[in-house]
Amino acid sequence: EDLPEQDESVDAAACVQVLLYVPDVAAALAELQRVLKPGGRITIVETDWRGTVLNSFDEAITRRMLAAWDEAVASPNLPVHLGPLMKTAGFSATTVAAFPIVDTSCAPGAWSMDMLEQFAGYARDQGTVETADCQAWLDDLRQKGLEGSYFFCMNRFVFSAVKC
Repeated sequence: EDLPEQDESVDAAACVQVLLYVPDVAAALAELQRVLKPGGRITIVETDWRGTVLNSFDEAITRRMLAAWDEAVASPNLPVHLGPLMKTAGFSATTVAAFPIVDTSCAPGAWSMDMLEQFAGYARDQGTVETADCQAWLDDLRQKGLEGSYFFCMNRFVFSAVKC
């Protein structure tokens, strides 16, 4: 929200998985608008975990895990709001593309499983999901990995725009 750059001094800016953690996204976009030169380009990449598709034994626990993760960030569900916020900040020619991240293996160290373990830990620590339920959920996902039925998919959204 306070970039160490002069007005209209930057040709391009990129924010990758940053704005999700910023409490005042509109102020951050205004600051990016300030430092970009006229015609400067911006690219923003964000994830909305609410759209996660996961083969789990209990959809209700999965939804509670994802809802708990919303509490871990300042601006959950940001992609659905980002286009209008960018327009209000003075960006034009905004395009949006979705890039799915699909994982059908649950190998040790797999990115998707690492994230889901973080979600479970956060939900447990916040008291949103009981420890036993977190463990059963993770155990089920690992078992699905062994059986070949693990499935994880979420979308990353890429917003590109130009300073008016």
